[in-house]
Amino acid sequence: MSKRDNVKETQDVGLEADEVPEPEEVLEPEAVEEDAAAQEEVEEGDTVEKLKDELAAEKDKFLRKAAEFENYKRRLERERATALKYAEENVLKELLPVVDNLERALEHF
Repeated sequence: MSKRDNVKETQDVGLEADEVPEPEEVLEPEAVEEDAAAQEEVEEGDTVEKLKDELAAEKDKFLRKAAEFENYKRRLERERATALKYAEENVLKELLPVVDNLERALEHF
């Protein structure tokens, strides 16, 4: 394209020849790519932080559930031991009258 064509095109749009931006003034694709890459890094950084926060929350939930389960197991074991202790007690209470009667019967022989 010659300078003459350039002037004609600029006149069609209402610009003077000296108002046409020089190629150096136009953003280079590399600069646009760098801006886009910087924006992506910021977005990725936000995403990474958000994911780290979510991971920490889920880890906390998991640890709480694990502790709750351990407490549940201990409580069940305590209840079983208590139930066995009192089960023996009840059996012995029921056997006492029988043993007493046997002792009285043996005294008469």
